[in-house]
Amino acid sequence: MRWCKRPSASGLITVGIYTGQQGDIVRKQIIPPFEAKHQRKVYTTQGVTLEQIALMRATRNNPKYSVMFIDDIGVELAKREGADRAIAAGRDPQYGAAAESSKLL
Repeated sequence: MRWCKRPSASGLITVGIYTGQQGDIVRKQIIPPFEAKHQRKVYTTQGVTLEQIALMRATRNNPKYSVMFIDDIGVELAKREGADRAIAAGRDPQYGAAAESSKLL
């Protein structure tokens, strides 16, 4: 699930990732090559789906996260709450292309 806004002028991207081994893989194996390739700094927070949903709700009017990892049930809940429309409205075409090419999203 993506909850996106335009990256800051400093190039900082904030990503909510899973906890445990899945989060460790993202943090250690996916993010460093992405940062190097796209000259962006990625800041991560870790949480389980319900924590991620709570963060999305709390920042709905001023999104802080560029990407949010949540499971299938969380995706359905986010869709019902309109998060998918906020993603499309906030996407920066250059950021989207960079993230898609790195398979980060």
